[in-house]
Amino acid sequence: MEDLKERIFKVIEKQVEMKEFENWLYSNIQLSERMDEELILQLYIFNYNQQGVDYEFKTLFLSFFEEREFTDWKIIANLETLSEGCKEPETILADFCDLGYENYPYLTSIGYNKYELEDYAYFNRSREQMINEIQEEASQLLAEIKDWLRTHPGEDLSKFESRTKKIDMIPNNFPENVIKTESTSNKWWEFWK
Repeated sequence: MEDLKERIFKVIEKQVEMKEFENWLYSNIQLSERMDEELILQLYIFNYNQQGVDYEFKTLFLSFFEEREFTDWKIIANLETLSEGCKEPETILADFCDLGYENYPYLTSIGYNKYELEDYAYFNRSREQMINEIQEEASQLLAEIKDWLRTHPGEDLSKFESRTKKIDMIPNNFPENVIKTESTSNKWWEFWK
């Protein structure tokens, strides 16, 4: 069942083509013998040639799983993609940024890289250097999550806390004279002094 769930999630994320999934489904004898299960039955009667098939597939088959299951799978799958050296990571980073502001704060740091990546020339680094840094950060976070999951099996990834937190969101090469750690005024309303 785990393989089936992952394949459904991959179709939803467009990592597997709909036609490839359909062919796999019809060639899988073990699944055809389990037609008494609602999910399997729906997979077999689903019209894979209908207009708007991607939307209909996602709407129908995500309802068979908890949102948390899909989100947790997606986080791990996207971290794996980044750690392999994804050359176009912007969409994943944007998702991580959004998830970081919701229930997954440990993704904010890596998601923030989308802003640095947009302006890589300003930071005096090449796009390739930044992608390599993202790859390294994703690999570290993925290893940390997998270690945590070994000791917390079945636990929701929103409960995970990274041991390697970034202190702030200031870019690595931001001029130090711009960073102020103490306020120049004791009280904000005394700005005229």
